[in-house]
Amino acid sequence: MTRLTPIQIRGKRKPKPTTARTTSALVTQSSKHHLQDHVPADSPSQRTKRSLSDALAHRKMMRPRSHIENLPVEVLELILLYCRSFALPRASQLIGAKLSGKATLFKLFFAAFHETWHQGFGETADLPFIYNVDARNPFPLRGRQGDPELQTEMLSLPWVDLNFLLEAQQLWADKYARDRIYHHWMGRPGSRPNIYHDEDHTSPAAISETRPSRFDARACFEADYHAARIPPMDWVMRPKRMMDVHPLTRVPTRLITGPWTEEDRRRLFWITRAGATGHTTAYNHAPWETRVEGIRNMFIRAPEPDDFVFSCLTGTQNLSDDTGDFWLYDELPADVVGDMVDEISKRLDWGDDTQESKETLRRTSLFLRGSVSRSEWRRAPTRRVQ
Repeated sequence: MTRLTPIQIRGKRKPKPTTARTTSALVTQSSKHHLQDHVPADSPSQRTKRSLSDALAHRKMMRPRSHIENLPVEVLELILLYCRSFALPRASQLIGAKLSGKATLFKLFFAAFHETWHQGFGETADLPFIYNVDARNPFPLRGRQGDPELQTEMLSLPWVDLNFLLEAQQLWADKYARDRIYHHWMGRPGSRPNIYHDEDHTSPAAISETRPSRFDARACFEADYHAARIPPMDWVMRPKRMMDVHPLTRVPTRLITGPWTEEDRRRLFWITRAGATGHTTAYNHAPWETRVEGIRNMFIRAPEPDDFVFSCLTGTQNLSDDTGDFWLYDELPADVVGDMVDEISKRLDWGDDTQESKETLRRTSLFLRGSVSRSEWRRAPTRRVQ
């Protein structure tokens, strides 16, 4: 039997109320009923009844504030930037509202990414650090600066959308990297990155150490995203992975499982293009349930197999490309793999997919079967793939 991945749920082990507390509550409730029975129908309390929500809201407004809630925004902001813990804004709605200003959010985001951006600004993951004096250590793990756990938590927040990411990246570059070169290009790995796209990305312009070009986060992203969405793309012309996140920063679970909107695809592309790839141990956190849900939404349930999401998560162009890291298929339970192979077989038999989609589904089935050892596959029910 397949063992599920244990998870912790908040509030599941709260202590039960004591007998005294329950008794006092019952006594209070009975006394309220007794008073209500003896109040005249035309009394003011009967004429000014309020709903329960209004009463609770009024009670919350009348509740005295705690000492920390009375602190000014500037002090709360300093505490948040020092501790870098999201427990503070989640402590109360008032504190959360005080710390929700856009300037505060940008400062918190810079606190999570400043060291990583300062060390690897404009460098690609497939090149050695020979052009940037601030990055002398080899990629991807040794000597890398930044807090991957904090970066992972930041990228998982709902308000960190693509517009926020690009705006934060642009603000940081304008403040801390105005005199630095951003090697944004698409060419052969190993060649010197001496080509930079103009702001409109219509014609490349040569750069030099004495004439750095202005970095435009949105223009660079849109150019790479447009290039990545044109299939099939030759491996030479793929957008290069940058060093904008720590190598151990993890992709949010929501972007692994899907289903994906256009905003989700763009966010996923930014995160994986920033350097969060499957070539390190960054994805070891994803339980098999998460990966199975992602595979189903990518290939089995989708109207058309989603090669773009697969390419972002694995670093490949499609399933026929064997140069990536197929961590999605690692150590999946045999019975779950068998169920997915059955679903693919039924879709191949009864679906109206194109020949290209059918070929993708067949390759998916082969990868799934290859992820299970022969002994485990013998114990699983017999599967058939057309």
